[in-house]
Formats: sequence, structure tokens, C-alpha cells
Amino acid sequence: MNLLSRILKDPLTHFLLAGCALFLLFKLLQPDQESQGRADLTVTLDRNELIHYLKSKIDNFDAQKWEEMTNEQIESYINNTLFYTE
Repeated sequence: MNLLSRILKDPLTHFLLAGCALFLLFKLLQPDQESQGRADLTVTLDRNELIHYLKSKIDNFDAQKWEEMTNEQIESYINNTLFYTE
């Protein structure tokens, strides 16, 4: 009983319990974004944004490198670029 009372009086125990309580409260109040997936994610660009983006990328474009990439590498590159800009 002495060990239990010492643990309950320890400030670290209070800190850990408060942290766990906040984490659980946040999880209960926030929707689960992982289960929703990214199927409903839509990227929208207007004409000016697209032109600006393409102009900024055209200097760095290497056609030879792009032709040598496989479809999986291209898809990975596009996904990484989209997730980076989020």
C-alpha cells in the first residue's frame, strides 16, 4: 500500500494521467481521419495557379529522366508532390 500511495502522489503520475486523458478526449471529439481515407480529397486549381505552377517547374523538367521512369515511379512522384504541397 505504501508503494501505491507514493506512485499516486508522484507529479509524473499526474502528468501522465492528464496526458492520457487529453489524448482520449481529443480522439473522442475529433473524427477519425484515417478511416475516412483520402477518396474524398479533391485538388482544385484555377487556370492562373496551374500556369504559375507549370512555369515554375518547366526549368527543372528533364525529359530524358521522365522517359526513363516507370509508371510506379511517376505515380509515386506525383503523390509525393501532392502530399508535400498540402
